[in-house]
Amino acid sequence: MSVFKAGSVLSIVAIALGLSGGTAFADNWMREYVQLRKQAMLERAIGIERAAELRARMLAQPKIVGGTKAAPNANPFQVGLLLKNNPDDFQAQFCGGTLVRPNVVVTAAHCSDGPISPGNVQVLTGTRRLNGSGTRRDVKKIIVHQNWNPSTFDFDVAVWILKSNAAGIEKAKLVQLAKEPKTGKTLVTGWGNTETSGFPVHLRQVIVPLQPRADCNDADSYNGAITNNMICAGLDAGGKDSCQGDSGGPLTTRPLGTTGGIGTYDILTGIVSWGDGCADPELFGVYTRVARFRNWIVNQFP
Repeated sequence: MSVFKAGSVLSIVAIALGLSGGTAFADNWMREYVQLRKQAMLERAIGIERAAELRARMLAQPKIVGGTKAAPNANPFQVGLLLKNNPDDFQAQFCGGTLVRPNVVVTAAHCSDGPISPGNVQVLTGTRRLNGSGTRRDVKKIIVHQNWNPSTFDFDVAVWILKSNAAGIEKAKLVQLAKEPKTGKTLVTGWGNTETSGFPVHLRQVIVPLQPRADCNDADSYNGAITNNMICAGLDAGGKDSCQGDSGGPLTTRPLGTTGGIGTYDILTGIVSWGDGCADPELFGVYTRVARFRNWIVNQFP
């Protein structure tokens, strides 16, 4: 994959759609399109040369470290966003999302705009594996936040309304601003890339701590690119990152003051947005700050 200059979103769209003389992505052009957009945002935040160096290191290592196979009760509200015209769930999946009502999914705006429309996507519910299990559901409506900015990844949130209800599946709770955690562990799940040449069939998980916005914004990290609508999670030393998850997927926390196992992480606090995929020191995963958008999300419910 070539590295694009900062601000080259139109180039990314053209190549993803096979309109600029580039090779079409046979397996899943939308998955590649999403990753290229995130790479462009990383370049804007930390510079082209540094981003290219990090990208080269990620591609050279045998695995993106830090995650494990997801436990049966890890984020059961996780869903997969699929290209409708591909019947193979594994090949069709391009982003993640979170079921917050029987027919409402919260995901990232960068998984929901551009060439995406309700007619060319589906949502996979009720499964841990991209192996034909679970239920594919048609999409009635996609609502992208009106202030979504593809250049800065600010306001990176969208709501998908399904045509049918996903009954019998646990739903995530939306974090409240007054109860938003500032520190502590978070759980991220998704079907993100774990090897240089492939994506997992089974859902993956990783636990990472929240990080202060000031640390995420300093010169050694994202150099001021983190807005009040974003939160960061990861390790100062690196080694674990949301690269184990997919764009649009859930970052969840436990209720304040409580402890417990994986199944207690049921509060949607972040949406996988952007960041460095190498789990390098000081370059944390960046997530949409759900507490800032709780009211907007609820106002979209049918």
